[in-house]
Amino acid sequence: MVLVYIDESGSSSLKDKEKLFVLTAILVKEENYKDIDISVANFREEISYKYNIPYNFEIHISALLDYKKSNDFKDLSYQERMEILEKIYLPLEKLNFKIISVVLLKDEWEPREESEEEEQMKIRFWVNLSLLERIQMFTKDLGNNSYAIIFRDDENDKWNQRKLDILKSAIYYHEYNPSYIKITNIIPTIYFLESHKCMGIQIADAVGFSVRRKLRYTIYENEGEVDKINNKSFELIKNKFHKYPDCLQKGLKFFQKKCLDKYKDRVRRILL
Repeated sequence: MVLVYIDESGSSSLKDKEKLFVLTAILVKEENYKDIDISVANFREEISYKYNIPYNFEIHISALLDYKKSNDFKDLSYQERMEILEKIYLPLEKLNFKIISVVLLKDEWEPREESEEEEQMKIRFWVNLSLLERIQMFTKDLGNNSYAIIFRDDENDKWNQRKLDILKSAIYYHEYNPSYIKITNIIPTIYFLESHKCMGIQIADAVGFSVRRKLRYTIYENEGEVDKINNKSFELIKNKFHKYPDCLQKGLKFFQKKCLDKYKDRVRRILL
């Protein structure tokens, strides 16, 4: 059995200023989860003690970098937040998991004069379907009749149901589904969990952020202080992409092929 933890990075809204929407899956063989759970728990305890924050704080990068909201990091200085950001990826380098990320460039998306919600539905449909295809490919590569079970952040009833509908459609109604890959090795349900209680989803959050930020820096060449840290962090996890280093369109999927064709050389260089 493969445990799959999925999280979004960026926004699917076309009105949001973020240019990339990234969906990331962390794939863990069941025999490796205990080590991951213990390692992340120990890391949180260490960070909690050093920076005097709640021992059960959530590894949530956007919350760490948000100075306006009241959260576990509200009393930390800018420098302390940057220190934690840099530390988060150090234990991940040693853990045994694989990454699959699907990337959509929103400025290359062609809206069809539909409502904002309908456009978001379409964006999420294609990104989720692309990720399911690659999870299926991963389980087939493992052989031995491997199956995947999916865990996701509990968002809200509407979006949760939409994610489940996409999965069940891909499994049960393949003849009506635009996927070219038959989904046969994914359990036909999703377990929605509160992210602060799930180490796997927290890892997916951190990895998804790093992937999105690295690609944004690479494609749009706009570096800030966070990117300087993240460029080093990305180096720690990049070899975990499924099929690394030949992971383009496998472990690192660009939904719009025209975007991959346009930026392939730049993206390939960051994977070397």
